[in-house]
Amino acid sequence: MKILIIQKKMIGDVLTTSILFEALKKEFPKAQLHYLVMKHTTPVIKNNPFIDRVFIIDNDKDSSITKILKAEGYDIIVDSYSKVATGLLSLKIGAKKRIGYKKWYSWLTYNLAYSPIPKSKNGVALAIENRFQLISSFAEQIDYSITPKIYITEEEKQAVRKKMEASDLDFNKPIFMLNVLGSSEDKTYPLHYFAELTDTIVKHTPHAQLLFNYIPSQLESANAIYDKCKPETQQQIFFDLYGNSLREFIILTSFCTALIGNEGGAVNMAKAVNVPTFAIFSPWVRTETWAIEKEHTTNKAIHLKQFFPELFTDYKRKAFHKRQAELYKKFTPDLISPKLNSFLDNLK
Repeated sequence: MKILIIQKKMIGDVLTTSILFEALKKEFPKAQLHYLVMKHTTPVIKNNPFIDRVFIIDNDKDSSITKILKAEGYDIIVDSYSKVATGLLSLKIGAKKRIGYKKWYSWLTYNLAYSPIPKSKNGVALAIENRFQLISSFAEQIDYSITPKIYITEEEKQAVRKKMEASDLDFNKPIFMLNVLGSSEDKTYPLHYFAELTDTIVKHTPHAQLLFNYIPSQLESANAIYDKCKPETQQQIFFDLYGNSLREFIILTSFCTALIGNEGGAVNMAKAVNVPTFAIFSPWVRTETWAIEKEHTTNKAIHLKQFFPELFTDYKRKAFHKRQAELYKKFTPDLISPKLNSFLDNLK
């Protein structure tokens, strides 16, 4: 059996979809499992032992990839991305069984199309549940305990550890990776609010060492948060120590006591290397999609809905997206700080 799984982007989606490979290898150990992704997402699936081959697509108009994939002779295509371009690609490749999410064009591109379920049936995040749904028509023994994992070699870890040691980090003290910026402005906790939370971390954990997750294009915003922090907090921030690549960020995070900050791909990557997370969700994003809030878990999801449930009685995604700036203003640090302090206490 040969199966192609498609998930072009984003990075967190490519990582989350990788659970299908482990699930399918458990049930079909001799199956050939291939993954079609975009190049910038490959660091999260590097060294994954359940993926037999990775194909890279640069753009939707790359006709050469169609010929290459058609020649593979796939039995099944699972299109987790399920956009028009990948749906048409699935059709052109010509596998007998083509599976995707139900869209207006799915009658043409897929043999079987699923509507995303609104509520988890197996106690896992909806992002995971809905991906498992895509293989449920031919996989009968799905292990719902499978979670996304990133595989790091010892050589990779040692190289990054040397870089951290050169920055005078003390591995005997707490190290927190702060995801100071979201993947977009509408998923970014207000900068002055985040500075207050950063002060809270240092006040509650005086020996904490803080790393900022940002890329060069975000330097100005990261600097703005740093400048708004108290002097005693700034002394604990290793501002110039950050991941020069996505892979390096992942490995840096693997050494951390926890990752704290904006929900997004960075949170998913931290979980995938078994680092506890404290994720601040944008008001317009549902926590159910990416997190299951449980008592005693090491991963915490914080959302404005937990404090003002009456604001969300008539939730409509597009409407709330338009109101995100207004809703973020209500999501003040004094609401989050007690839960953050409790999270920090549980790490000790």
